[in-house]
Amino acid sequence: MLVGDGRIVLQGIFQHDGFAGAVPGDVSSASFLVAAAALTRSELTVHGVGLNPSRLHFVRILERMGVRSEARITGDELGEPIGDLWIAPGSELTSTEVAASELPLVIDEVPILAAVAAHARGESWFVGAAELRTKESDRLSAVADGLRSLGGTAAGRGDHRLAMAFAIAAVAADGPSEIEGMEAADVSFPGFVPTLASLGASLEVLG
Repeated sequence: MLVGDGRIVLQGIFQHDGFAGAVPGDVSSASFLVAAAALTRSELTVHGVGLNPSRLHFVRILERMGVRSEARITGDELGEPIGDLWIAPGSELTSTEVAASELPLVIDEVPILAAVAAHARGESWFVGAAELRTKESDRLSAVADGLRSLGGTAAGRGDHRLAMAFAIAAVAADGPSEIEGMEAADVSFPGFVPTLASLGASLEVLG
């Protein structure tokens, strides 16, 4: 396998014909921008993301919490729907319970959903999330510690999803917060910080 210049070339004997396809934006990475819009009561459209329904359950949870959304399919790529994801404020953000049966559908989005829940009215529950203790870090304890630390310094622990979740939670906070290890965001979302700044977030990169 050769990787470079935005392409992957497979060499050898395969059981299928060759094909060409463009990789759409990762909707799981887009969840952080979606959450930022929800928390700041803003309207946002994310263009060119994969819209497979199995990847959109985090949006269903946000809808239960009072966020309006619409997946607008504009085409497909290799049989997968692609298009735009529209988000707009609805009613006041309210709490929800994410059942154990739902967790596999949002296991990567739990940190950002928890960040939204921290700003919602009421008490939210994430049931059966023990798998999060074995991700890039112990995300369960790290999410709890990080959210408690907002308004001061929250540690990303070298985990890209934690760093981005804390940054989004801080955007909607009343006062400034410092996020340690923000560079980890580049693992899954290169350019996350400038993208967030371009949407109006007040950010300062510390040396």
